[in-house]
Formats: sequence, C-alpha cells, structure tokens
Amino acid sequence: MRTFYTVRQLLKAAMAAGVLTLAVWLSLGSAFAAPLAGTLIKNQAKATYSDVSGSNVTLSNEVQAVVQQIAAFTLTATQVKTAAAGSTVYFPHTVTNTGNGVDTFNLKLSDLFAGGFNLANLNLYADANGDGLPDNLTPVSATGALAPGAVFKFVAGASVPAGAQTGQQDLLTVTAIGTATATPAPVQTLTDTVNALAL
Repeated sequence: MRTFYTVRQLLKAAMAAGVLTLAVWLSLGSAFAAPLAGTLIKNQAKATYSDVSGSNVTLSNEVQAVVQQIAAFTLTATQVKTAAAGSTVYFPHTVTNTGNGVDTFNLKLSDLFAGGFNLANLNLYADANGDGLPDNLTPVSATGALAPGAVFKFVAGASVPAGAQTGQQDLLTVTAIGTATATPAPVQTLTDTVNALAL
C-alpha cells in the first residue's frame, strides 16, 4: 500500500529534520567547536516528489537563527606551598574562556584564617609568561576581554608574617566571575594553602 503526502507535509518533515539537526549541533558545544556567538545560521528545506506531472522540486521559506552567547570558563588550579616566615609566596593560576563569545572575568582574592596567622599584602598580578612570578607589581582585578579559547595567567601573592611558626597555616581563596551575559557562567572559587616555616 502506497502512502501519499502533500507538498506541505513533505516540507514540514524536511524542516523538522533540519531544525532537529541544528538543535543537536548547538547542544554539542562541549564535544565539538560551538559556533561563535553572533553566527548567522540559515536553514531551508528541499522536497523532491513525483506526481502525475512528473518529478518536482520545491523549497520552503528560509529560516535564519543567530547563535546566542553561551558563557563558560575554567579556573585552575588549587595549590599547597610552604613559605618561610617573613617571605612572600605566589600561587600561579589560569582563567580560560571556554564559552563561544568574548568575556571578561572579575578576579577576587581573600584570606581565610585557618589557624595561627593571617597572610598580609594580598594582591593579584598578571603573569603573561606563566613563570609563576608577577610581570610587574601592578595589582589586577579583572582579566580584560578574552576571546573564546583565550587564557589569562596570573598569580596570587601574599606575605607570611615574621612571627609565623612551623606547622601553622593559612588559606587564600581565588574567585573568578564572568560578566559578558545576563546569565554568566557559575562563579568559580579555588583555595590555596600556605604552610609556614619558621626560620
């Protein structure tokens, strides 16, 4: 038994298939390179059918979709260091923009008293060459605009008080906050640990 379809039914089926393919493609951003925010994607269905007049081809209206920005990023990595009393310790970190649009990330550094002493002179510094030391002593509070896939390397610096004793420790928290969209990626925070070494 043959089933016959109208041209409208054929076009609806073709368009549904095209929209489904587009939706699956956009949802696979974590596995494949997602289209950049602002990309214009066009979709048009083509139906070929036969009737008494022979073989025919018809096209649907073109549908256009603009890719919206999906914010995402990573902040790495938690560390533990031993530092002599009276010295300055630096923790290198990296923010990577894993979203599909330009984003700027605000950075914060806080001290969490963990017992025995409090770190002083807390600051974040750019570390473009990734050597774990500040490029200069100008504090930073944001990454600046990062394109998709771009990274910002920086260090968290703090001074261990001269009176800190061996066995005592303190904690630092580093926080990154996206700003590009009304629904930014979740805030990320990591913790660094400083173990004091008395001289």
